[in-house]
Amino acid sequence: MKRFAILAVCVLFGLAAAESEGIGNASVANFELTGLQGFQVPYLHLAVVGMQLNFTFVLPSINLFTDYKGDLLVANLVPFYGAGKANVHILNAEIQGSAQTDLSNGISLKNLRIQLYVESATFDIHGALNNEDFSQILSALLNDLVPSFIDNHQQVISDILSPIIEGLINAILNGGGSSTPGPTTTP
Repeated sequence: MKRFAILAVCVLFGLAAAESEGIGNASVANFELTGLQGFQVPYLHLAVVGMQLNFTFVLPSINLFTDYKGDLLVANLVPFYGAGKANVHILNAEIQGSAQTDLSNGISLKNLRIQLYVESATFDIHGALNNEDFSQILSALLNDLVPSFIDNHQQVISDILSPIIEGLINAILNGGGSSTPGPTTTP
């Protein structure tokens, strides 16, 4: 769950970056994600020929609440430090995707590709740079930039998230184990 929490925070805050692009440490505590109970599936289609799955999932309202603490150098250039609460409210998140289903060794997904759309995101961050005025400016900036960033960078977001989500789904489908099928033998 902690790994999912960190991923969610990175994605929601637009901080997904390669490890070499940041130096320092950060921690997340008291992570709470609400709104999943409103999850909707307006489109789900499985083509028997080719076992191709296409879907659309909608989350009308997602709320993320967490406490954070960090002391980082982002892109080896910009210092980011502070501690406080970070709250995010996302309206009408939509995930469209496709994958190939594999039933040869249980059930699993292959070649998952997703596209993420967000109508709006409202950030309420406290403690950034240990300065509340800066935290308000950062929150307002993220409110304006995150939805357009997601829309304008669909390919990069899909390239990053698709294999991660595929691995998580396959781990769940396999009872929490590895998503890699075991070796097969031929008679």
